[in-house]
Amino acid sequence: MVTFTGKSAIGVGQITDAGTTSNDADSEIIDGLANPRAETVDNTNAFTITNVASTYLWEQNIAWRFTDAGSPPNAQITVTVPASPARGLFGIINATSEDMAVTITSQPLTAPVIGAGEAAVLSSNGTNVELLSSGAGTTLFTALTDTPANFTGAGLDYVRVNSGETALEYTTVAPGSTVSVTPPSQGCLLSSTATQAITTSTATAVAWDSEIYDTDSFHDNVTNNTRITIPAGVTKVKLTGGIVWETNASGFRRVTMTKNGSSFDGRGHTFNTTSPNANMFQNVVSAELDVAENDYFELIAEHDRGSNLNVVNNTATWFSCVALESDDAIFPPHQINHWENGTPATSGVLYRQIAERAFTLDDALAASVARFETAPSGGTVDLDVDRNGTKIGTISWADGSNTATFSTVAAQEYVFAIGDRLTIDADSAYNSAADLIISLWGWRS
Repeated sequence: MVTFTGKSAIGVGQITDAGTTSNDADSEIIDGLANPRAETVDNTNAFTITNVASTYLWEQNIAWRFTDAGSPPNAQITVTVPASPARGLFGIINATSEDMAVTITSQPLTAPVIGAGEAAVLSSNGTNVELLSSGAGTTLFTALTDTPANFTGAGLDYVRVNSGETALEYTTVAPGSTVSVTPPSQGCLLSSTATQAITTSTATAVAWDSEIYDTDSFHDNVTNNTRITIPAGVTKVKLTGGIVWETNASGFRRVTMTKNGSSFDGRGHTFNTTSPNANMFQNVVSAELDVAENDYFELIAEHDRGSNLNVVNNTATWFSCVALESDDAIFPPHQINHWENGTPATSGVLYRQIAERAFTLDDALAASVARFETAPSGGTVDLDVDRNGTKIGTISWADGSNTATFSTVAAQEYVFAIGDRLTIDADSAYNSAADLIISLWGWRS
């Protein structure tokens, strides 16, 4: 152990009394750093350090911590350090609500300023106070300069380094994964442009001569156009469909599905023994079905009116297939379909769904489609898409346009966890637009 018998400048550790050891001095410094002197600053916006009687600041206090007084400061604070006898290194913790200048009265150099919430190590030589180091710590990920500014829309996301290797960003792909974040979407949505006559008491496959979309040649508008045929690689699908019958009150109505010309387990089926004297709407949904290449499905309509009865050309007459699993699929697709006959409601919610499994909608709702059979005239239409009551995107129609464009609030994917709610909100006016069909595309996540 070294013992100093007089004052000797040894950096921060300045030994003052005969018999004081370097270990004693180090202990004083550590204690001073760990226990800064507490002071408050009021709305005079000034504080003078007066409790320094020795030559060296550190001999009295090595650090000061300033907070707001009951009448808090309302402008930049000036902390004055005495010119004599104090000198040496010292710390300032500015826990007030205002910036703080630390100075010796009339010092030649510009006084250093410590921001509100920041701390600094300073040096006084009896003439000037100078800044040695400063900074503001944070316990918040979003307060860092190279991270996303908030967590909005990033539920269940992961963090990764961006492609430019300059900052962090959110992603839905788990750490260590090497797959693309843009999954394939596979399926088709079919419609009919003409009314079809169905012979009484004859189960008849409905023909589809128009495709709203068809990603992988599931259908042909001319050859075998009653069929949705499974392409190579697709191993699991789900089918949905709808029929609108012409107005007639006689006989039953039946809509069902067949696979390769026969009934099958998990088929969609609906049957009404009597019919109202109005258009009848019937919809069917299949279970999730294991399939093989060249399997084909048809939507079958049947009635017993006693004479021909028409299936009406309508936005609610359609047939759809979505591929849930395929050999080359990274994530199985997730499809959300909705239709509105006539003019939709002008308030409230047009559609709502609770997520029974996690899924993701892509940035800008990519691959989604929507259409009004009768386009808006004299104005636009905008339908908000919400997650748990917060808007995440918009489906928009320009004046005179049948087809919609899509956008999202942020340039990112939106994850829906199990139990999350998706809703499509009504617009306040539709400007004569009518007969709506929407298909949102995403993938299971």
